[in-house]
Amino acid sequence: MLSTNLRDWLRVHVFYNTRESSDIKNDLISELETSWKEFVFKKTPNGKLFIQNKFFEQLQEDEIYLAHLTPNLHNILQDNLIYPSGGCLVGSIYCTPVTKTSKGLRLHNLGSFIYNKEVPKIYGVNPQILLIKIKLPERCRNRLIGIDYLRLGSIHFGLFKELEYLLSGKERYVLEKICVIKTQELLPLLIMVQNKLHGKKVKPRLFFELYFNQIKNNPILAYILFEVFCEFTGLYQKTEQSEKWKEEGEIYSWYFKDSVFSLADNSCFNLRAFQPNIKDIYKYLNKLKCINKISYENVEQYFFNRLSFLLYARLWNYNNIVNDWQKPILTFDNLSKYFRPLLGHTIHRELRNFGRYPNFYYYFDQLKALKVWNYWNHNNIVVPFNGVMPKGETGINPAFPDLEFEVFKTCVHKVNEDEIFLTPKTRIEIQLVPRLIDLKFTTLRNKYYDEKNKNQQVNT
Repeated sequence: MLSTNLRDWLRVHVFYNTRESSDIKNDLISELETSWKEFVFKKTPNGKLFIQNKFFEQLQEDEIYLAHLTPNLHNILQDNLIYPSGGCLVGSIYCTPVTKTSKGLRLHNLGSFIYNKEVPKIYGVNPQILLIKIKLPERCRNRLIGIDYLRLGSIHFGLFKELEYLLSGKERYVLEKICVIKTQELLPLLIMVQNKLHGKKVKPRLFFELYFNQIKNNPILAYILFEVFCEFTGLYQKTEQSEKWKEEGEIYSWYFKDSVFSLADNSCFNLRAFQPNIKDIYKYLNKLKCINKISYENVEQYFFNRLSFLLYARLWNYNNIVNDWQKPILTFDNLSKYFRPLLGHTIHRELRNFGRYPNFYYYFDQLKALKVWNYWNHNNIVVPFNGVMPKGETGINPAFPDLEFEVFKTCVHKVNEDEIFLTPKTRIEIQLVPRLIDLKFTTLRNKYYDEKNKNQQVNT
């Protein structure tokens, strides 16, 4: 019997080769999830890559190669330590897969985008690449279990309740008031979603009007929008590049990685700023010519259906009462009976606006990392990955007992813009440390500091 804590983390993970079992009692979500998976795997051009890909094959072998890209190798070598970061992989050392081929060790195409486009845009230089070879004990092979950060709302809520007395009474009052106001403003959209999923007619135009009116004040909507964009593009893209990488068993990640910069005013990878409307998305995909026979109606209908489902499946309590919440007493405690995940996502973002956030951030995110490491070790997960879809975002569990690994400096060989090979050069003694890196040293994700101090940008 799993403890409550482990059951909570079970719900956050996606199981690609085993039957997912938990105490979720929502037949509608289960039915729609099953229907969605069948549609993806059987009726979309690239859906099979979601379950049959090179990375999943590598997880079945006795060793796996990963690449850690960093513009700050000098900081790593100063103490010979690599720290994990937070974000979509919670407490992982962020990496991307490397495939062993007859031509050598090839970097995943996501890694080539980070190397050639993303880090140069942020820092003005290419990153350096460390090659990490990890031995997978037999019990740790074929663990195709990814983490879905869109499901972390209840985890964030639980962490807040566990640590709320690190905040002053005034801070708690302000935070809970913000959550109530933002949930209240979102209720018309949530009511519309429930009506749609229970068979009532809803107009897409009105849905999108409400959605995009609320996206600025509710950042989780931007994250959900981005992941639906990734899904749609990954499932239907067909270009010379995407077909080449499909043959290699990889989802081509360049189009949706580029969208974070092209469809938002971003100088770094900041998903909170990802707020394009459906017309913007359609124009962007049309300009790229990456999807055959694309029409605005197809794009609109896809996003309407998927956004509706994900709002319902990720923001409501799993075991919620569906008939009596539309006129609730709008207090924090009462709303938590229905929208604990939504409140958790809101708390997670709003905490960053508190002046003392850099001081107590460590306790919230470090505790979250400790809890996920416990879950991963319980389930023999050495290499966690982004479970929304296997698009090349992988990590290393730095708390895994007796982790066997080697780290190498590399020579980088560019065949072309999206194809890079790595040659191990020098083996270095590095420790993977189970302690989150400080905010100011993170690389690719927009954080507290660049929101508070525009002249001193710090990214993850």
